[in-house]
Amino acid sequence: LASDGLLSSRKGHTEMSIYLTKLAKLHPVSAICEMMDAETYAALSVDKAKKYAKENAIPFIDGKELYEFSKVR
Repeated sequence: LASDGLLSSRKGHTEMSIYLTKLAKLHPVSAICEMMDAETYAALSVDKAKKYAKENAIPFIDGKELYEFSKVR
């Protein structure tokens, strides 16, 4: 469950995903997954995730950018 204050109280993946649903005026429900590196079986690095997103025409949203945006809204 996301914290009641969302990004004003916690900067976690859950809060960010629910904040995005609210920005899109959708029900506050989301699914989160972590991208894994096929070579190391560790979490995919940010650089590799950005590369994957670019190659597959998927928007990449940085958590820090989302948090800064939430502070001015």
